Amino acid sequence: MQALSVRDAKKWAVETFGEVELGDPRRRDRVVQLAAAMAEKPGASLPEQMGDPSALQAAHRFFINEALSFEQLQDPHWQATRQEARQRKQVLLVQETTDLNSSKHPKTKGLGPIGRSKKAQGFFVQSVLAVDAQTAEVLGLAYEEPFVRQPAPKGETHAGRLQRNRESLVWERAVQAIGPVFSESQWIPVGDRGADIFPLSLRFRRRKRSSY
Repeated sequence: MQALSVRDAKKWAVETFGEVELGDPRRRDRVVQLAAAMAEKPGASLPEQMGDPSALQAAHRFFINEALSFEQLQDPHWQATRQEARQRKQVLLVQETTDLNSSKHPKTKGLGPIGRSKKAQGFFVQSVLAVDAQTAEVLGLAYEEPFVRQPAPKGETHAGRLQRNRESLVWERAVQAIGPVFSESQWIPVGDRGADIFPLSLRFRRRKRSSY
């Protein structure tokens, strides 16, 4: 994301998070303020983005509030991105898995392995970026899901594996969450070798009539 002017950052933050439902209007105001500050300096650290200790402390309190969920914060942006995508002729839905390494934060709980050994700890984020296929304009995120890797149980059978909530299913969940096009637009899925799995291809075939 490119840095925005103060005016444009506030406008974007209101348009993106102004309708988010967080149970309290003050929380909505807070997330708009945070988003605007981050949009002004997208490459900066959180302390630099917030500007002063009191704003930084307020940001930390907001982020650790267990009454809020990732889906609550992101859903308005996802819906806006999908609506914009329906207005375009062709849209690339670029899906990718990113790992976030938190190994230098040993006190952080709820992490899992992100490499071939147990030493590297963190979590993954599955993102679907919507891009206009003709202009290369980035429309936004159509979906995103953070998850922690769960190692396969020892001695797991093939039947047991099929019944388990496998990591590869995150690709299918993304397609399911985005849903059908509901317009004349053509949505084209793009992925790396992680997307080369039969159940995902089968889901695409079933949705062929809806242009996705």
